[in-house]
Amino acid sequence: MTAEIRVWRIQKGNHLNPVKSSKLDMEARLEDWIEVRWTDYFKMDLENVGAILPQNKQKKKNWSAAGEPEWAGFEGYFQTDEEVKRFVTGLQKAQATG
Repeated sequence: MTAEIRVWRIQKGNHLNPVKSSKLDMEARLEDWIEVRWTDYFKMDLENVGAILPQNKQKKKNWSAAGEPEWAGFEGYFQTDEEVKRFVTGLQKAQATG
């Protein structure tokens, strides 16, 4: 059995207006917000971040059941203080030259 949930916004005069389901997708909205804020603040596209990440990283993609990519990024960790410094310096340079 499929359940459909609808959300309505009450406007002036007690008028009901439907809220689009896309407005309720908090994960996608958060991802969009992070990407916009990241590029605005650091002046660096997320694709270019991989160049300043530590060597110990792997590209990752998550696929939906329908075979569509849901997200992509990097997985890894900083092993030394030098790797952290290199990353922070890269962010600072991108912000200064952006």
